[in-house]
Amino acid sequence: MNDRYKLIGRLGSGSSACEAVLALSGLPYETQDLERWPDRRPPATLTALNPLGQVPVLILPDATVITESAAIVMHLATKAITANLAPVPGTTEHAKYLRLMLFLAANVYMTDLCWYYPHRLSTDPSDAPRIKAQSCIDQRRNWSTLEGLAASGGALLPSGFSAADIYLAMLVSWTELENFGSDYPRIASIARSVGQNPQIEPVWRRHGIA
Repeated sequence: MNDRYKLIGRLGSGSSACEAVLALSGLPYETQDLERWPDRRPPATLTALNPLGQVPVLILPDATVITESAAIVMHLATKAITANLAPVPGTTEHAKYLRLMLFLAANVYMTDLCWYYPHRLSTDPSDAPRIKAQSCIDQRRNWSTLEGLAASGGALLPSGFSAADIYLAMLVSWTELENFGSDYPRIASIARSVGQNPQIEPVWRRHGIA
């Protein structure tokens, strides 16, 4: 047992938001970057931690293993109380925060995966164009919903900046939708604001996020 958190990830992946939260948290941590496995077979060292072979993986100081990027972000935000990355649990504002985090993970993140990895959703390669087309429609529905939910162009929540904004900014960096900034001005403004945070900017640069 030690006092450090260990984040295992891959540059440009969902680990970027987790690393950004760690950078703001004040918690002691280290990162381990894995290379993309060309044969689609994750290394045994990773599957031993996460049977799905996915990153990110967070190892807590007591050696507990946490997977799923949204779960990692929410746990760290709650742990780092002085960083004010999440509303007080049990409040209405915290309920809104949980809704946003789960919406981002279950809807936005998943439609992005459908766009980039359509082959995962069908055994027939000829289905890929139709899957990508539907994912584009779903992405616009999701972003339109979030544009309406955003409290302002500065933060998703009325109470201000939270870990949900970091997770949002990561997902914005992945989108390939045309006219994103003009179609979703509040969302685009939040993402820019996150990227300009002096503690997050080095993390974004390391992960190749503009």
